[in-house]
Amino acid sequence: MPSAFRRSDMLFLASALVYIALLPLWPYPGAPALKVVPLLVLWVDLFLRPPMPGRGVVLTALAFGALGDVALDFEGPTAFMAGLGAFLVGHLFYIAAFTRLARKGTLRWGRAAAVVAAGVALGAYLVPRTGGLALPVAGYVLAITAMATTAVLAARTSPLLVIGALSFLASDTTIAMRKFVVPLPWAGYFVMVTYYLAQYGLVRGWAREVESADESLPADATLAR
Repeated sequence: MPSAFRRSDMLFLASALVYIALLPLWPYPGAPALKVVPLLVLWVDLFLRPPMPGRGVVLTALAFGALGDVALDFEGPTAFMAGLGAFLVGHLFYIAAFTRLARKGTLRWGRAAAVVAAGVALGAYLVPRTGGLALPVAGYVLAITAMATTAVLAARTSPLLVIGALSFLASDTTIAMRKFVVPLPWAGYFVMVTYYLAQYGLVRGWAREVESADESLPADATLAR
């Protein structure tokens, strides 16, 4: 299967680069569909792998991410709220998946505390600047902070989960700064690069942690699952 994974990685990278390269032409016909192709590659690749505990939860998180992508490719408050809601639900599914893998450890708790502190600081700075959207934005900040925290706690054998979680925070923070604080002409490129990196890191990192957990179990325990 490694060669298949390499092919899917190349397809993911190629489709992400195509969408990013076409950002100067946005909006254009078919942009929402093109935007979700990298997530579709991740979804299909994970779906075709041998059964893994919690796979359906991660597939659902990816599906809601794709819905959020499509919504945010349109303009207006309704599209923004639809995208915000879809991503919030996606984070809840990621939290459920990562919680199953969360492990105790001084270093991990230190990293988790740093993530929580960053989330609190982000919320304290951003929410007062969102006007009538304060409540949904506060809820979203809470959800993404919880997602990143559980991802950090779940990471053991691969840095991908941590990279994915921090990239998601960076991407969404930039979106929020651009929308509520100050225009950022370069933001579109940074948002999409970090966002695609985030989804890739969360999905691939989760899969590696599950595979590592299964390998660490005795043979009879693995069969029992």
